[in-house]
Amino acid sequence: MFFYNTFLPGLLNVSITASVVILLVLLLRFLFRKAPKIISYALWGIVLFRLLCPVALQSDLSLFNLMDPPITAAGTLSGSIEYIPSDIGRTKSPSVTLPAPGASDIINDNLPQGEEQTAAGSSEAFWTIAAYVWAAGVLAMALYTVKSYFHLRKKLITASPLRDNIYLADEITSPFVMGLIRPKIYLPSFLDEREQSYILMHEQHHIRRLDPVIKALAFAALCIHWFNPLVWAAFILAGKDMEMSCDEAVIRKLGTGILADYTTSLLSLATGKNMITGMPLAFGEGDPKGRIRNLARWKKAPFWVVLTAIAAFIILAVCLLTNPKQDQFSLRIVVPAGSEETVVYADAEICPVGNSIIISSGEGLHDTEISLKPAVPGEETSQDKPVYLTPGMPVKMEVEKGVWFKVGVNIQNSTDKDIIVYVNVKNVQVRIPSNDLTSPEQYQTDYIGNAPKVSQIAQLLPYPKDYRYSSIELQTDAEPYELRVKLTGKDSVKREDFEQAASLAFESIGNLGIISFWREDATEPLAIFERDDAEESSPYNGLWQTYENHPASFTFLFANDF
Repeated sequence: MFFYNTFLPGLLNVSITASVVILLVLLLRFLFRKAPKIISYALWGIVLFRLLCPVALQSDLSLFNLMDPPITAAGTLSGSIEYIPSDIGRTKSPSVTLPAPGASDIINDNLPQGEEQTAAGSSEAFWTIAAYVWAAGVLAMALYTVKSYFHLRKKLITASPLRDNIYLADEITSPFVMGLIRPKIYLPSFLDEREQSYILMHEQHHIRRLDPVIKALAFAALCIHWFNPLVWAAFILAGKDMEMSCDEAVIRKLGTGILADYTTSLLSLATGKNMITGMPLAFGEGDPKGRIRNLARWKKAPFWVVLTAIAAFIILAVCLLTNPKQDQFSLRIVVPAGSEETVVYADAEICPVGNSIIISSGEGLHDTEISLKPAVPGEETSQDKPVYLTPGMPVKMEVEKGVWFKVGVNIQNSTDKDIIVYVNVKNVQVRIPSNDLTSPEQYQTDYIGNAPKVSQIAQLLPYPKDYRYSSIELQTDAEPYELRVKLTGKDSVKREDFEQAASLAFESIGNLGIISFWREDATEPLAIFERDDAEESSPYNGLWQTYENHPASFTFLFANDF
């Protein structure tokens, strides 16, 4: 389930990035409409790269620098842009950062928060179902492709060889190329020799340019991103530009004297049924009418126009193929409802790329104190005093290069809803730990009466199978103090299934005497543990001490549960 919850957000991030590029290519395609079609066809190659490759080099020339770059979470591929957090289904305060004005606010205002987000694993269930829907769409397109391919093969049973890799077929009305490694050219038998020569030159140019391979990759991208209408538009328009650029290549080679005859050949194909586009191993000559109109307007471009177009393409390729070179980020800090903590820290951690960082106030943040603490407890640092921060007045903090820090603000929240504020940091790298238990002192308490921390601990305990945290009840009238954890889930479980969660709870809450696990609305507990019994049998005794010396062991312990 963890795979589904993280895979689909990652896929959507790739699709959103590609959508931005598609819109820019559509604009450029319009502006360059009089330039050789090979330019617009090459621009679609940038889109194809963005759709199939989730990572890219970073550059100061990237057009994505014009947007506020979302932080890339730990565990995602380096260099990817993350509009939708990979852990959106598992965080209490989910939010997205979309490259469309106002879209993020609309979505974030309607995303479930806090208890509503985590209740019954509703958000995780949504992403899991969505991943299955996506997989069903990919499978449907693959099955349709296979069916179409075998249907076409039946039509080619009577095809007769003309020469080399060229065949004539009576059952087809449009020429096409089939195959990737050794592609074959199939021509309708009704074409005369003159028309055959023009069409063959066109098809052979496709093969020399490796268009069959490019078409197959484009169709694979379409299958993966079938849910994105902009990808469908890109696939269709790229196919048209592919054909028109081939037409122009033939005319440039043979001269404008054959333009009338070549157009007549295309006109003879205009009444035929175009090839089905859903076959990556066989693609034919689509949109003959559009190609005729393009040739009617065609003029050989002057050398300086071609040179300018090539230079513009190279610049655009660098700008569109690269991601922002990020050393400036906006860190989100969630201040829980009713929080009276002195300092609230961001989930993300920062590491200076030099010996100093620059911090400034972001959205929602007023005058406050900024604190830094090492991400690894006990690590020495010279920056141990908070710095006062005023909106519009960035501060420079001298820090040790290579040390990872957590950023905190001195802010309280007396309302009944979480508050989200942002801190801008510059000259840093950013990472987001793979789970929320980032430091023992943050989630360890001596008192069961510390409800906010006890609630956080209960939410992060490893529960069996499909069980999810719902709420807690505290029994603090008399010792032994009891924590009751309410869960959602239906699978049959045994007492030993909760031993790990109970042991970690006793390690985390100093005066906890009894912990019990209940299914919501149940009258009997699923399991009950007392501290003395748990400590005797717990394999997790001294967990916090182990973490302090070997923090990686703690992350590994929870790796399969979050």
